[in-house]
Amino acid sequence: MSLANSLFQRIADFLVRYPPFQYLSESDLIMIARKTKIKFHEKGEYIFSEGDPRGRVFFVVHSGRVRVFNQSSDKKISDYREEGDILGLSHILEEKQHHSTAEAVKDTLLYAIPWESMAEILPNYPDVVRYVRAHVSIRSETLILDIDAGEELLAPDMDSNTMVSRIGEITQVAQFVEHRFVRCKPDASMQEVAFLMQQNKVEAVIVTDKKGHPMGIVTKTDMTRLAQSGKLSSRAFAKDFMSTPVATIQENPPLGQCIRLLMKSGYQHICMTVDGTANSPAIGVISERDIMLFYGNNPMVIIRQIGEINNFEELSHIRHRADMLILNELRTVNGIYWFADVIYELNRAFMRRIVQLSIRELRQQGVFIPPADFCLFFAGKGGRKELFTRDAMDRGLVYQVTDTDYQEQTDEFFRRLTETIFDGLIKCGWTENERGLTEKNPMWCQPLEQWKAYIEQWTSSEDEEVMRMSLNWFETRYADGYEKLHTEIGDTWRTLFHTQPDYLARLKNITQKSIPNPRQFESFNLRDDEGNAEPFDLYEFALKPLVDMGRYFSVMNGIYDLNSTVERFQALAKKDKENLELFEGAEDAARFILYCIAKTGLKEQSIGNVIDPDDLTGLEIQLVKSTFRNIMELANLMETYTAR
Repeated sequence: MSLANSLFQRIADFLVRYPPFQYLSESDLIMIARKTKIKFHEKGEYIFSEGDPRGRVFFVVHSGRVRVFNQSSDKKISDYREEGDILGLSHILEEKQHHSTAEAVKDTLLYAIPWESMAEILPNYPDVVRYVRAHVSIRSETLILDIDAGEELLAPDMDSNTMVSRIGEITQVAQFVEHRFVRCKPDASMQEVAFLMQQNKVEAVIVTDKKGHPMGIVTKTDMTRLAQSGKLSSRAFAKDFMSTPVATIQENPPLGQCIRLLMKSGYQHICMTVDGTANSPAIGVISERDIMLFYGNNPMVIIRQIGEINNFEELSHIRHRADMLILNELRTVNGIYWFADVIYELNRAFMRRIVQLSIRELRQQGVFIPPADFCLFFAGKGGRKELFTRDAMDRGLVYQVTDTDYQEQTDEFFRRLTETIFDGLIKCGWTENERGLTEKNPMWCQPLEQWKAYIEQWTSSEDEEVMRMSLNWFETRYADGYEKLHTEIGDTWRTLFHTQPDYLARLKNITQKSIPNPRQFESFNLRDDEGNAEPFDLYEFALKPLVDMGRYFSVMNGIYDLNSTVERFQALAKKDKENLELFEGAEDAARFILYCIAKTGLKEQSIGNVIDPDDLTGLEIQLVKSTFRNIMELANLMETYTAR
């Protein structure tokens, strides 16, 4: 073997010990090694500085130690990188400048790897792609890897000041996981350890000595396995069935370091200590599940973690993760319908936890909790499962007093509760509802009988403004609490439809007024004198008329149980074979417009209603125009349509 080949083999042998290189084939690993250069940095030397032009390589620390910090923040240390850690991966995919500085804490040897070499092989390795996602901007990953490029509808904007662009490569476990830490003495009984696990809702307990140093760890899995095997006596002490030694790590460790330790040790839990060794006091526990919660792309994992968060700040972090998940995975038009369900479940989980935290806060303030049932529900976009960003949610609260002696206290409690819920939502990043369609408005926090009175008033009113407003409450969806109360609201709507024979005519009139003039469609993609297209409101001129016509045709055909615009047109296509093609086209149009609005909103962290036609490809522009044609054909059908 030549000297050069021997060097390449040594580089490959080192890289294969660490993710994501361990997932590569031997031939691809050697290819990467052949293109890798070795760089040495003396203690105190900068590897790259904040404001420097970005390079096209990323680094793997071979030996030494690197700290990454922001010079603009008084050199506040953000992270440490050690043997096997990746450095600078997020920067190479973006333009302009580095947003942080990397300094060698001691003499450091780095492997500099060209990104192009890695990018060539990434599509062949899903595991590597998942790992890279933890280090790079999601939008940049999409751009470089060209994943689903043929289906990508909105080009990633690498210069926009979005949530994703603000997420750098430096993140710490402490920002995203609650350090669930429960300890016990070596002579704790099995029953005591089991009680600690159940009471604190943890999967592991650290056994510590008199100084607080970790001696071992007891996990629920270990206890269950030993109990089932008959090897664990009910009189056993923790020291008899604990696992030892304990994998230890320093406080607030980088995520990459946690992953490496978990993989090397084969353990599912690691113990944080003051100095990172077992010879100092234990201060926290990080589990493999915690790491998976941060790195994973499974929305069910996020939903499970939501229920474990105990403050609004950490809940806000999890909501950011949900946004990233949606933005990363929402690549095709067909995916929008599946994500509508996902986001509804995510919003439900957040609402449920916010309600729990709000009630706990009121209880701590000494507020009287009355004996009453209540239910929170989404309305409008949320009720139709068409809300993809943290835009203001239309929400209502309905309650039912179970003891009339507490009527006054019940009314006061729910007034206080809705205000606390509202404040919690704002803390978690949702925007304030300027239209007042939220449970903080006393009008939308009412007993069941009052909600029924509202609906009776709305269905009989001839005031167009009242009717238009009421349609937000026609499309509601259960969020949290006693679901039967929400069901009764829906039953009230259906009952009153049959007692108001002219309601359908008034609904038709309101719907027709939402249909844009053809000239407004013609303004789409028109250019000014400088050749620039004017921003276009896709919601006002495309989605809103589709929503209104989907509602009208559904009510006319007695389809009351489906609130989603996509679902409504699906049901109409099945029921009305004569207009099958038109309703299927409307379903496709709704999917496409929802997709565009969702991608724009998530990318820009806005409502997403207004889009720049220059962000669309020629094919996409034609799809928008096809949507306009479909809307006009539906409008013409309304004139002569009879229920099937």
